[in-house]
Amino acid sequence: MKATVEYYKPEIINANNFSLVSLKKYKEEEVDYSENLESKTINGEVIIVKYKEGEIINANVDCKYKFPFPVKIFRIGIPKEFNNENVKIDYINVAVDSFIIGLNFDLKDYPFIILDTSDGTKIISSSDINEVKPTIVKNKKKKKSKKAKKKKNAKKSSKKRKVKSKSARKS
Repeated sequence: MKATVEYYKPEIINANNFSLVSLKKYKEEEVDYSENLESKTINGEVIIVKYKEGEIINANVDCKYKFPFPVKIFRIGIPKEFNNENVKIDYINVAVDSFIIGLNFDLKDYPFIILDTSDGTKIISSSDINEVKPTIVKNKKKKKSKKAKKKKNAKKSSKKRKVKSKSARKS
C-alpha cells in the first residue's frame, strides 16, 4: 500500500499577544506504507503520513496548546469583561491562509480563549493546557505512642444486701 509523507517546518506568526505555529511544507514523498511510519518523528518538525485508511500526524513542536490535526484559524475571542453571568468577548481577526498546528499565549492574561477554526469553535482554558493532576492524600501512619501501662486493680466484689427477715423477702 502506498503512502504520502509530507514534511512541514513550523513558523511562528504573531497576532496581538498570541503566537500561532503555522506549517510550511518543504518536502513530500511517496513511499510504501509500513508500521514504522506511524512513529516517525523529526525534532521540531511536523510529519503527516497520508494513506488509504486515513492520516497520521506526528507533531514534535514546542507550544502551549497543540491541535490534534492542523486547522485554519479565522478569529480569536478574548474575554474582556465579566459581569455576574455575562461575559463580553473581544474578537481578533486572523488573516492567515496556512494551517495552524499550535498556539502560544499567556494564561495569566486570559482565563480562556475562543477559537473559530475550520473544524468549528473551540474553547481553550487552562485545564486544556496544564494537565490536571489529581491531589492524592496519602495516609500517614500515626506513630504509636507508648501508653503507660495501667496497674490493674483487683476486682472488688459486689456487696450483697443481707436480708434479715423472711417477711422482707416475700414482698
